[in-house]
Amino acid sequence: MSSASGAASASRINTVVIPVAGRGTRLLPATKAIRKELLPVGRKPLLLYAVEEAIASGAEHIIFVTAPNDRSVSQYFSRDLELEGYLKRRGRSEEAAALERLCTSACFTFVPQEFPRGLADAILCARKETAGKPFGVILPDALILSQHPCIGQLASCYLRHGGPVIATRIIERHEAPGYGVLVIDPSGPGSDLGVVRVRSMVEKPRPECAPSLYGIFGRYILDPGIFDAIERLRTDASEELQLTDALNLYCQTNPVFGYIFEGEHFDTGSWLGYSKAVLECMLADDEIGPTLSQYFGTGRHN
Repeated sequence: MSSASGAASASRINTVVIPVAGRGTRLLPATKAIRKELLPVGRKPLLLYAVEEAIASGAEHIIFVTAPNDRSVSQYFSRDLELEGYLKRRGRSEEAAALERLCTSACFTFVPQEFPRGLADAILCARKETAGKPFGVILPDALILSQHPCIGQLASCYLRHGGPVIATRIIERHEAPGYGVLVIDPSGPGSDLGVVRVRSMVEKPRPECAPSLYGIFGRYILDPGIFDAIERLRTDASEELQLTDALNLYCQTNPVFGYIFEGEHFDTGSWLGYSKAVLECMLADDEIGPTLSQYFGTGRHN
């Protein structure tokens, strides 16, 4: 925990919001009875990667925005003394200790989103718990594997420049309909410094209409001013409040930055992206990876 506490003092972002109220319909039928965030990616559920990223970046308080009456996430991050005792009695004390650490590594708060009204509404649900301080947002289905945790990279950028920070990187033009895309201010800090100034953003533009090739990748550092912007929004055609729209309002009077993050991104909200993430994590596993790599090398999977 020493490295995490050191990151906390450097980043000054102690709170991270993780929305988990979505229905995961792109991964049906697997997600009919289990949240997509709890599906396994390697040896861990997808959601645990987001939590570990937050803690490694110095977060001490993690706020989960959940679906109403859904206790699966809170159960996962609550201690199971019976299971821990079972493991200890069978000489598996290290596993029992790991489960205890999982549930005590941060302060976990669970806030319901009463209606599925979009990402901006989910963030608004966490307003009271953020206590008027800047906070991070991690969308767990945007899995980012990196040596330096992505939300920590953004927190460092926030400390240097101030103002909300959005994780970004260059995408292919044909990929634009799958992303929010930034409109860049050419007078900003400059991409050579890893930072761009954001004028506005466009949600999922057609390739020929994309204002730039800087995509949005599911990580944000926001400040309390975003809540006022969200409250000014009207719902879109899907009856949702979009974070992109709130940030566009915020951009009109306040600086917003994009940070070109380091790491490998997987869209685990799609079957293709989820499958790639599972394979990547299993092949990187010290115990299973070499055998699995050999298995694929034999062609037996065909």
